[in-house]
Amino acid sequence: MITINVEYEYIIRLDAYVKTKTSAKPLWLGMVYDPGSGTTTISEQIALNAGYKIKKAANNYIDGVGGRVKAGYTIIPDLIIGGVSLGPVYAHVVKFHNELAQHTGALLGMNVLSWFKITQECHWDDELNRFASATLLFEPKFDLNTQISYESFEPFDRGQRFGTAFVSDKPI
Repeated sequence: MITINVEYEYIIRLDAYVKTKTSAKPLWLGMVYDPGSGTTTISEQIALNAGYKIKKAANNYIDGVGGRVKAGYTIIPDLIIGGVSLGPVYAHVVKFHNELAQHTGALLGMNVLSWFKITQECHWDDELNRFASATLLFEPKFDLNTQISYESFEPFDRGQRFGTAFVSDKPI
């Protein structure tokens, strides 16, 4: 079980770390908890800073709140949340628009969230007259220590532990 206490700032931001190829020290991410996102997404700048290889394919786009954007993908070698190593994670890589980039460098999507039964306990603040914090309980649906090699990942195969695949079509 992973227990994470968070504060609301209209969004839920989790402290997460990723292993990089450029430093022995993990890179901190203020990752937005985004169950509306099918796939974990990191900014292109974060991917470059971490030394990740960004794979691109022609006509691969993802749709989000900011509209349709061209996307690449990468494998994050290890995502660490609540002090627990989740192992390799498939992530879309996009150039975040300026407003989003000011708040976060990554979105934690359903390809990771679906590994857990998640309970969210919200805490009301009488002075603020709103929910101001929450406790998230992440109960793994399988043993997180039995991890497959991300070398075998094929981005268009569905149903893998790494999560969803791209939407391939022409830009609007």
